[in-house]
Amino acid sequence: NRSAAHLRNGEKSKSLADAKKCIELKPDFVKGHSRLATSLGSLGRWNEARNAYRHILSSLDESNEIAKKGLEDCRLLELKAKEKEFEMIRRKEDVKRAEDAAASEEEEKRIQDAKIAEAVSKDDVEEEDDLLNDFFDEVEESAAEKPLAASEDEKPKNDAPAENKIKILINELGDARTQIDRLLRPHHEWYNLNPFEVLSISHLAPLDLVNRRFRAISLLLHPDKVRATMNGDRETIEKAERAFEYVRKAMSSLKDENKAKHYADLVEEGMKQGKKLAREENEGNDETGEHLKSFQEKATMKIFAEIERKRSDVERRKRNQEQRERSQEDEEVEKVKKERVFEKSWKEGTRVDKRINNWRSFQGDKK
Repeated sequence: NRSAAHLRNGEKSKSLADAKKCIELKPDFVKGHSRLATSLGSLGRWNEARNAYRHILSSLDESNEIAKKGLEDCRLLELKAKEKEFEMIRRKEDVKRAEDAAASEEEEKRIQDAKIAEAVSKDDVEEEDDLLNDFFDEVEESAAEKPLAASEDEKPKNDAPAENKIKILINELGDARTQIDRLLRPHHEWYNLNPFEVLSISHLAPLDLVNRRFRAISLLLHPDKVRATMNGDRETIEKAERAFEYVRKAMSSLKDENKAKHYADLVEEGMKQGKKLAREENEGNDETGEHLKSFQEKATMKIFAEIERKRSDVERRKRNQEQRERSQEDEEVEKVKKERVFEKSWKEGTRVDKRINNWRSFQGDKK
């Protein structure tokens, strides 16, 4: 009876231990063998449970209805457990298929968006909802207007002092408003993914030149410097803070040798793709000059934008996974809470006392 009480309370291992002890004390006790079989079944040990029921029918009581029903219950419960296991496997496969289908649909949408972006004319690009598509068209339109400061910076005069070199760079960069407009131009979120673009410098420039470029732009855009020169123009100061944050992040990335190499490789790949596209448009002839440069810049920006898209997608999936895990944890906590409430309610009733009295009666009969 205590074995049955443990099983009712969800304590399956304790139930099995009591059933084994009962059989050890009285090997021919049919009810003890029945408790043993029930405990084994609750633990999913179906073969052992069936053997216990068969032992009752073959050696103790061949007409025992409980054992006969137990054998059938074992068969049905085992089938149900297997079906549940198969259902879990199917659900996992369904989730995986759904995720794959969503990824495939998203990829198809991306390809379709890219085709639409390449097909529309400049006059039709007025919608602001899809920043990425607008950005691709903007790259092509504005590529020819970019300053050539980077190419000029790659050949600094080695005999000039560092301070003079920075002053020369500042003169080439213009004033703070010029840099604010450059870094916060339409669709700047996509342009500024490329740290070399943020610093307006070649991806082949050495680190010392990158440092000088950063210092020169910082002298123009640093919030303290802007506050001192803009006479309380709050809007310009806020824009300068946003622009300077892009510059700071770009320099932080390029200080890391591995990251700098990675970004430079992306730019190099963009230049190769741009050259290939320009060659295809020119019917196999090599392109040169600004036309080639515009193709390379557009291809480079697409590479950075696509990587950012994938990164965002990974972050989205990670957030969804964390939400699912939290939901599962909450369900488990709620399940444990309900079990505790049931256990408390069960123990507060009279059933526990009845089980204990039955056990004491059994012990008395044995003596």
